[in-house]
This record gives sequence, C-alpha cells and structure tokens, in this order.
Amino acid sequence: MKGIILKDDVYKIFLEKLFSSLKDLDLKRSGSVFHGPVSYGDFKIRFQKSVKSSLACVVFTADVLLVHQAISKMLADKGYTGFCDFQYSRRIGFFRDTEDYWWQISNLTEVSAVTGEVACVIRERVLPGISHIRNEQGLIAMWESGESPGLSADQRITSLAMYYYLTGNRESLEELLPIAEQATRPRPGGSLAVRAIRDLL
Repeated sequence: MKGIILKDDVYKIFLEKLFSSLKDLDLKRSGSVFHGPVSYGDFKIRFQKSVKSSLACVVFTADVLLVHQAISKMLADKGYTGFCDFQYSRRIGFFRDTEDYWWQISNLTEVSAVTGEVACVIRERVLPGISHIRNEQGLIAMWESGESPGLSADQRITSLAMYYYLTGNRESLEELLPIAEQATRPRPGGSLAVRAIRDLL
C-alpha cells in the first residue's frame, strides 16, 4: 500500500482544504458537516460518501439543510423525534441545475480542482439560492405557499402547525386543519399533521 493515497485520506484533505477556503463565511466544522447560524437556527452543508467509493477513489455529494431550533425542539417534546430532523433539505446538485451530482477524487491534483469547484458552488449558487429562507419569515412563507424541499406534505404541515402554536396564531392553526386533511388523504385521521393540529388545538 506504500505510495497510494487512500480514499479516506483524500476525502479528509478535501474537507480540510474546502473548510479553509470558506473561512471568510464564518462557518464551523464538525467532521463532514459545515454549519453556521441563521436567524432561527442552523444552516448545514452535510457531505457524504457514496457506497460506490473504492479503495483509491472517493465519490461524494452534499445535502444543504436548514434547522429551525424551536420547531425541532417542540417536535421532540411532543414525541415526534426523528419525524422531521430538518426543515429544508436539498442536494447540492440542485443548485448546479441538476437534481443530483456526485464528485470523484482520487489524487491531490483532483482534490485542488474539486475543492475550487465545490467552493464556487457554495458561494455562487447555494448561499444566494437560500438567501430568501435564511430568515424565519421567508421560511414560513415558503411553507405557506406549499413548497417544502426535502419534506413531505405531512412534515411541512406539521412543522407549520408547530410554528403557529409557538407564535400564538390560533386562527391560522385552525385554518390549517382542513388543509392538512385534504393534503394527507386518503387517510387524514391517521396522518401525523392532522393528529398534531388536533392535539395543539
């Protein structure tokens, strides 16, 4: 094995170089997750390796995540732990005009090139692409419009119900019930959104 740079070493070097190249963004790093604050919680870029990675080549992508701390805490307090771990999720490939994209690196030359490309996508595509939902009003407006990247209708409506409850907006919470029943048919009585709203009311 002497002289061969293993995939784990290449991946580690890539993450270190990428984090260094983005230091002006005031991000923090926890292993393969880069994260920073938004007005209501956390913004995360979670890198992950593919099972297609080989001994000498690593294949990876990343998820762009937003977490609303108060809603996440309330979901956990209500016993819905694991139901909705984030309030927005999209593969980084979406920001490159494709639904999915996986990079490959197998040597230090490729690490440098890929680091520059990924950093460019984050700066020029990801951050501008989520700028409208880095504040709470933008996130809620997106949910109210029916959009919920990375969430099912059940998860979106349940999260929205938690927000209305937390902000004391009972009228909107009541109006959300028939929407939940319609969106989660054919078994509205069994959907978490419907049960959560009835419980909150």
